[in-house]
Amino acid sequence: MEGGFGSVRKFFREVYLDVQENKNIPDAVLKRQRKEFLASYEKDIKKYNKKMKYCFNGKMNFLMPKGGFVDNNTQRLLLKSGSEKHVNNVPMAIFLELLQKN
Repeated sequence: MEGGFGSVRKFFREVYLDVQENKNIPDAVLKRQRKEFLASYEKDIKKYNKKMKYCFNGKMNFLMPKGGFVDNNTQRLLLKSGSEKHVNNVPMAIFLELLQKN
């Protein structure tokens, strides 16, 4: 709500646009994006940790299948609710796994 994690959000937006365009991304670009993401994350998390006292360590897994994810039940619910402006699929899913403290 306060605009935190702007660099991370920018990264997700770029990945989203690449997936939407069905780009075949070379490994060198993926490595560069990974490096940029980690740098952005480290920068943003330092700001966040100063404001918040509750944090956790986790692992993120991304799934980006060609054509995205479609759920018929969700589509039906959107149509029944009168939604006219919604996407038919979600291009990626991000799964968070909580890591145990050592």
